[in-house]
Amino acid sequence: FADIIAFQQANGPVAWSVSGMLALLIAMVCVQAKLGYLPFDISEADTEIIGGPLSEYSGVGLALFKVSRAMLALIMPVFLILLFTGGIQPTVGSVIGFVVKLTVILVVQIVIKATHARLRLDQALALFWKRLVIIGLVGIVLALLGW
Repeated sequence: FADIIAFQQANGPVAWSVSGMLALLIAMVCVQAKLGYLPFDISEADTEIIGGPLSEYSGVGLALFKVSRAMLALIMPVFLILLFTGGIQPTVGSVIGFVVKLTVILVVQIVIKATHARLRLDQALALFWKRLVIIGLVGIVLALLGW
């Protein structure tokens, strides 16, 4: 991870290349799915009347699940920023840039969550296997070609 950040600090952010933009797009969709946000909250679809998959938990167990999801909601965008934009330096301008990037990613996640309907399982699998895998393979080829 440190080597990726050092490479980007020497050569510029990966996200500004075509292959980097494709990888960032795929990573954003995967983060949305990992966090269980709409349109990928499929695990809650069948049981949402009784509260979803966490209906059996209460007290400390439920709190731990909720805190871990809240931490992931912040850590995953930070991971994307570090991985695709070259890390953060201990300067005021770099910190402000980091906060702006984090805000942009969080706003994009919230907008997607608020404007998209839940996908069925077959639709989500088709999106990942038929579209995102092809986009990822194109991104790998473009990265090998230096784009």
